[in-house]
Amino acid sequence: MNKAVFFSVVSITASTFSPLCSALELYKDEKSTADFNGNLSAYYLKADDISQVEDGFSRVYFDLSHHIKHNWQAIAKLEWGV
Repeated sequence: MNKAVFFSVVSITASTFSPLCSALELYKDEKSTADFNGNLSAYYLKADDISQVEDGFSRVYFDLSHHIKHNWQAIAKLEWGV
């Protein structure tokens, strides 16, 4: 196997299985929370004449929750594929 193909396969595998993740707490008090989460994943594809960067299933999440009486909780989640 030549070196260019080997390094292409290794870089694609590494970028596919190691996405960047982050989380940010936007608001929090004793009853309510609002969080912003997401992950960014991309991969580089190099074949004979083709060289391109593609999205690898990136997502953004909003998570809202509010505690109600008697241990009940209202939850809203929004996911957006970028």
